[in-house]
Amino acid sequence: MKTTQLDKYGPFAKYNEVVAVSNGNRDFSSGSNVGAAAIIISASSAGAQNGSIDLARGGSMRIEHLSAGVIHEIGVMRATADDADTTIFVLKR
Repeated sequence: MKTTQLDKYGPFAKYNEVVAVSNGNRDFSSGSNVGAAAIIISASSAGAQNGSIDLARGGSMRIEHLSAGVIHEIGVMRATADDADTTIFVLKR
C-alpha cells in the first residue's frame, strides 16, 4: 500500500511493485500498469509453467523456455498464464 511518506521518499529499490498473473492475462502497456521490467515464474510442479510474454518493443516468447524462480529482466507488454498452476509475477519499476 502506498503512503504519502513512500511517495515523498521512495522508490527505494530497483522494483517497487509486483502483479501476479495466473490463469489469464494482463496488459502492461498503458496507464498505471506501465513500467513492467521483469518477471519471476512460479509453477506448481517442475516444468509445469505454461504461458507467454509479449515484449514491450515487440515479439513474444513462451515461458516454458525460462527458468522458474529466477528474475528475468525483460520489458513486458502483456503476461499470459495459460492455467491456474502457473503464476507469472511481473515486477514493476
